[in-house]
Amino acid sequence: EKKDVTQSLESYTAKCPGTMELITLPDGLKLPPVPFTKLPIVRSVKLLNLPTSLRPHKMKSLLGQNVSTKSPFIYSPIIAHSRGEERNKKIDFQWVQGDVCEVQLMVYNPMPFELRVENMGLLTTGVEFESLPAALSLPAESGLYPVTLVGVPQTTGQITVNGYHTSVFGVFSDCLLDNLPGVKTNGCTVEVIPALPRLQISTSLPRSAHTLQPSSGDEISTNVSVQLYNGETQQLIIKLENIGTEPLEKLEVTAKTVNTKEKLYGDFLSWKLEDTLSQFPLKPGKIATFTVNIKVKLDFSCQENLLQDLSDDGISVSGLPLSSPFRQVVKPRVETKPINPQESSKVGDFSHVKTLEAILNFKYSGGPGHVEGYYRNLSLGLHVEVESSVFFTRVSTLPATSTRQCHLLLDVFNSTEHELTISARNNEDLILHAGECQRMAIQVDKFSFESFPESPADGTQFANAKQLEEERQQAKGLEINSKLDICWKIISFHKYWEASVEGVLNQLVLEHLQLAPLQW
Repeated sequence: EKKDVTQSLESYTAKCPGTMELITLPDGLKLPPVPFTKLPIVRSVKLLNLPTSLRPHKMKSLLGQNVSTKSPFIYSPIIAHSRGEERNKKIDFQWVQGDVCEVQLMVYNPMPFELRVENMGLLTTGVEFESLPAALSLPAESGLYPVTLVGVPQTTGQITVNGYHTSVFGVFSDCLLDNLPGVKTNGCTVEVIPALPRLQISTSLPRSAHTLQPSSGDEISTNVSVQLYNGETQQLIIKLENIGTEPLEKLEVTAKTVNTKEKLYGDFLSWKLEDTLSQFPLKPGKIATFTVNIKVKLDFSCQENLLQDLSDDGISVSGLPLSSPFRQVVKPRVETKPINPQESSKVGDFSHVKTLEAILNFKYSGGPGHVEGYYRNLSLGLHVEVESSVFFTRVSTLPATSTRQCHLLLDVFNSTEHELTISARNNEDLILHAGECQRMAIQVDKFSFESFPESPADGTQFANAKQLEEERQQAKGLEINSKLDICWKIISFHKYWEASVEGVLNQLVLEHLQLAPLQW
């Protein structure tokens, strides 16, 4: 019976469409329009926030952020309990002029047949709003079904979603929320701020399957990954494209290392923002490039499990007479091979992969939104797998002919499956085959270390003294390493990378490398 009625209605509206206009009878009686508020039935209306990467943020002022002057009281029970109509609430997020904004409706079809809804869009007041109508088909007695209606605010100010319009069986209906008392809503009034640019990033690295989860709760728009040897440096080329309609005028870049317990030496990520800012303002549709240098320098000292493996393979790491060259090759050990055939191909299986993760955050602004103090954030997740390269299994010193110099002896182990060379300043290249250990001797001038503060003698400040001593030792290691200039390269790759002794030098070696206070 319902099906017959709807078919008759469709045949009538095909000849004379049903509109929301008043019908005036010859005797002057006016018949108001009757909207189809239950075809479909709407149970809830929810204004949606913009995607995380497009949400506007207000720059902090000197007096603080989000300061309200409506009431002098921190808490007012009168305000809190005068709820009024739920739909009159103002929502605590903002929409942006010129961006596509969404409203989600939960609807269902009470009819025993499929319901086709055409030209469904939003009814709004307060701001010029371009509604983008949708068409949907709801199965018979569908149950609650989410429908997202979208539109683009063309001006700024307060916008209120008053309802929606539909076309069902040829009848056009304007359904106002005030006439739908059973509809739940999170509030229907939201602020539209001035337009901002939209930034899209793409990189020279492949996308990563590892999704970083920052503690701040912000979403990472793109995740990339790279595999590097310890000591290797690689450039990450990032393309910044302005896909919005406003010029991109301001850009700030920060980086944060996350989810790692590894000790990093030197700058993990570095860049020169001036080179990118010279391409600004970035007009809509234009692309700028941003180069990040990824340098991985972890501890090059030998781990205990590797020392044990070397000892089991018959290699002495505790000390060698100078007359016998330290030139041994590690034989692959069958009992320690992993099940994975790719990993088992490593020579001696001494390659331990470590993970570094970082988040690059791009804070940008421009156009009218920048004038009003708004900006956007975009984040890039970086996942770096660090393969071991060379290890310093033992470090010691020998006196030189001059008291102002000494020889630094380093036992170097090649944990890669490639033949490589290693060298220091003013030293010849030392060739290391895969899984091979050799000793290199570097003649160095002793260091005065006069610029480093002494540890406090007061024992009550033990924690501070210990921390200061660690900082002094790190500073000494950094100075020594900068003078040694140790580099290594895989012969087939034709690229030089760094090796650091910062984490290798113990207190005894540092004392031997220090210039005596008195010289004879």
